[in-house]
Amino acid sequence: MAILAGNVAQFTVTFVTESTGALVDPTTVTFNYNLNNGATVHTWTYTSASSPSLGVVARLSTGVYETWVDTTGLSGLLVGEYISTGTGQAAVQDSIQVGSNVVSSQTSSLATMINQVLRRVQPGQQVEAVTLNGSYTAGATSFNVTDLSGAILQNLRPEIVVAIDLELFYVQAVNGSTISVVPGYLGSLEANHVSGALVYVNPRFSQFDVLTAINDDLSDLCSPDNGLYQVNSVEITYNPAQIGYDLAGASGLIQIMSIQQKQPYPVGYWVPIPRSKWTLTAGADTTAFPSGYALRLNEGGYPGMPFRVTYKSAFSPFVNLGDDATNVVGLSSTMYDLPPLGAMVALVAPREIKRNQIDSAPDSRRATEVPPGSVMNSVAQVLQLRQRRINAEASRLQSLYGSQIGR
Repeated sequence: MAILAGNVAQFTVTFVTESTGALVDPTTVTFNYNLNNGATVHTWTYTSASSPSLGVVARLSTGVYETWVDTTGLSGLLVGEYISTGTGQAAVQDSIQVGSNVVSSQTSSLATMINQVLRRVQPGQQVEAVTLNGSYTAGATSFNVTDLSGAILQNLRPEIVVAIDLELFYVQAVNGSTISVVPGYLGSLEANHVSGALVYVNPRFSQFDVLTAINDDLSDLCSPDNGLYQVNSVEITYNPAQIGYDLAGASGLIQIMSIQQKQPYPVGYWVPIPRSKWTLTAGADTTAFPSGYALRLNEGGYPGMPFRVTYKSAFSPFVNLGDDATNVVGLSSTMYDLPPLGAMVALVAPREIKRNQIDSAPDSRRATEVPPGSVMNSVAQVLQLRQRRINAEASRLQSLYGSQIGR
C-alpha cells in the first residue's frame, strides 16, 4: 500500500484466540512505528480510547484496534507494529510506503489529457466561445453570458449545442445575453459551473466527448487482447471456522496474481499460498458474498493473521477534470500517453463516415485537397503507434509481475 506524505496512515489489527478464532481483548496493546526499518520513532499504548485519532491506540470493538500516524514530512517505508500481552499475545507488523506529492513532471490529470487530445485533433482551429456571466447551479435552465469580442453572441441560436466544462447544453432560446437551455444534454452530467467559465459554441469535439473516449479507451486497455492493468491488494483476517471469504474491496478484479499469509511472531514473513490450495468463484451468490467473488482456501492458516490477495484490476474511469491519472485511475506514469492516443482514434474515425454521407451538399474543395480515405489513413498511423505503445507497456508489466502470477 502507498500513500502521499501528509495523509493519515491507518494501522488496524485484530486479535483472536488461536483455538477458536474468537475475537479477544489482550491484557495490553502497544503500537510503535519506524521508518525504513530503522529506530523506533514513537510508541503508544492503549488506555481507554474508543475513537481513532493521531497518536492514539483506539479499541474499535472487541479484539479490533486502530492507530493513526501523521505522515507529514515522512518519506520511505513506514513500518507499524502492534505488541500485545496476556490473552491474544502477539506481535504484528505492517508497512505502508509514504511518498512525496511533488512529482510535477510525472503527473497527469483528466484536464491535461483532454487538452492534449484537442490540440492534436483540431490543430490551429479556434472554437468560438463566450464566458459565463455569474455562477451556474446544476440543473438550471438558463444562464447569462458575456461576449468580450462582440462577434460571437450573434452565432448563439436555438437548436445548437453549447458546452461548459464536461457538460453539454441544448439551446432552446436566446434573449439578448440570456440563454435558455436543456442541461445535461446527450448523457453529460449536470454540474455547477463558476463565473467566467468558457461557454463553447457548437464545439466539434467537446470535453465531454473526449472524456467519454478516454474512459472507453481505459476499458479497452484492460481487455485480454491488450493485457494492461493496475495491481492492487486486499487483506483478510484468517478464521479457522471459515472456508469461503468475500473479496470486499477488490473492485475491477481481472485475475488474482498471488495470495500470501503472514506468519505469526517471531517469524513475521509473508509466505505464498500455492495456487492449488485456493479457488476463486466469480458470480457468487451476493447474499453470502456481496462482492460477487468467493475465495475458498483449501488449507489451514494462522488464526487472526492476515492473508494478502494481490490481483490485477481494471483502470478506474475519470470523473472530474482534476482527477489524477495515477491516484484515481491507476495508470503508471509510463502509460499516460495511451488514453489520449485511443481517444484520438475514437473521435477522428467517425469523421470519414460523416464525410461520406450524401444527405448534404459536399465541400467542392474537399475531394481534391483531402481525397476520400485520408481521414482513415491518418487514423491508421495513430492506431499503429498506439499498438506499439500497448505492447511495450504489456511487456513492462510482464517483466515486473510475471513471476508472481499463479504463485
